[in-house]
Amino acid sequence: MKDHQPVSKWGTKADSGCSGSPQARVRRIAVVDDHALVRDGVGKLIDRHPGWTLCGEGRTGKDAIAIHERERPDVIILDFAMPDGNGLEATRAIVAKDPEARIIMITGYDPESVAREATRAGVKGLILKTDAGQVLEQAIETVLAGGSYFSSSPGGLAAGFAEIGLERKGANSLSSREKEIIGLIGDGLTSKEIGGMLGISARTVETHRANIMRKLNMRSVV
Repeated sequence: MKDHQPVSKWGTKADSGCSGSPQARVRRIAVVDDHALVRDGVGKLIDRHPGWTLCGEGRTGKDAIAIHERERPDVIILDFAMPDGNGLEATRAIVAKDPEARIIMITGYDPESVAREATRAGVKGLILKTDAGQVLEQAIETVLAGGSYFSSSPGGLAAGFAEIGLERKGANSLSSREKEIIGLIGDGLTSKEIGGMLGISARTVETHRANIMRKLNMRSVV
C-alpha cells in the first residue's frame, strides 16, 4: 500500500499568486480532514467563492504540516481528530514555525473542552461540524481580515472566548468590568443572567460585549 500523500489542488481562478493588490488577490485555502465527505464539502464551498481557491488537501496532521510548508496557504481548515493524533499537535507545530499562520479548527467533539486547548494552541477560529456552511464562510472571511471567529453552537464555545480574550493583543485596554463580563461569558451565562448578577440591564451587557469584541478584534456569534 502506498503512503498517503497530501494533494495540491488548484482551481481555475485567474490569479492564485501574490501579484496585484491584496483586495484582488485570490486567497488560497487548504483543508485537512480524514473524512472525504468533509473535504469535498469544504472544497465545494471554497470553489463557489470567487475570491478563494483550494490549494491543498490532506487527511492527517503530518499532511497539514507538509501542506503549510509547501503551499503557505492563507487559511488552513483543520480537523480536531485525525488518524495520527489531533489537530492541536499539528497546530502547535505550524504556529511554532509561523506565528502568523491562520488556522480554523473544525470539531465534532464537546466544544467547551476543545475551545480552551485550541485557543492556547494558536487557532484563529473554531467551529462545529454541525454548523452550516455559512458559518464556515463567515469564519474564513473573519480570519482572512485578521480577526478571530468562534461559533457558539450549541453554546459551549463561550468558554473559548474568555481563554483567548485575555491573552490577545488589546486585552490591556479592557476595563475591569469588561474583564469581569468575559469571565462570566466563559462560565456560559447569558446576557440576562450576567446583568442580573451585576445589577445592570441585559442591553448594557450587550454593549460591553460589543466593546470587548471590538477591542480584541474578535468576531463571535456567541
